[in-house]
Amino acid sequence: MRSTIDVPESLLKDAQDLSGLRTKRDVVVAALEVFVRAQRIARLRALIGKGFALTQEDLEEMRADEYPPESDGGNTSGENTPASGRETELCQRAQS
Repeated sequence: MRSTIDVPESLLKDAQDLSGLRTKRDVVVAALEVFVRAQRIARLRALIGKGFALTQEDLEEMRADEYPPESDGGNTSGENTPASGRETELCQRAQS
């Protein structure tokens, strides 16, 4: 998806220098991936002590959805995959 955004050039340059990524696009994508992951972790942590009852099987399934093995035709681009319907369902069930 193409978008035009106004990003402070110095911030983008610092991020590019620190990350070692070659393109501005790669820097923005990496930053978004880190942000999304941090938000998911924060939401899971907020559930601690609130009846968050996932089984080991549920957790393994969520991990498999997020990081599919490369040998089965999964995402080999190195990019994270979006949350699966099952992961979303498990999180919603844990919140209720």
